[in-house]
Amino acid sequence: MPYLKLQTNLELSNDRKKNILNDLVSLVSKELDKPEKYVMTIVQDGQIMHFGSADDPIVYIEFRSIRFPEDKTKALAKSLSNFLRVD
Repeated sequence: MPYLKLQTNLELSNDRKKNILNDLVSLVSKELDKPEKYVMTIVQDGQIMHFGSADDPIVYIEFRSIRFPEDKTKALAKSLSNFLRVD
């Protein structure tokens, strides 16, 4: 079962959190060729987080999966990076 936890120091509305959860489920499901019903996602907003001494907006992603195929690592990392990109 793939598990993805996203933590951020930003405050997100409930609608935004639900959209992020749905988008992450779809992304992980697609990248790993797993049915969405087996993907677990969690969003924790409003966390006290710093990178160094800066409290700028930040996000941290933790991903775990049993028998994660190594050949999928780069594609998943790229998709997650693109998902989080702010232009």
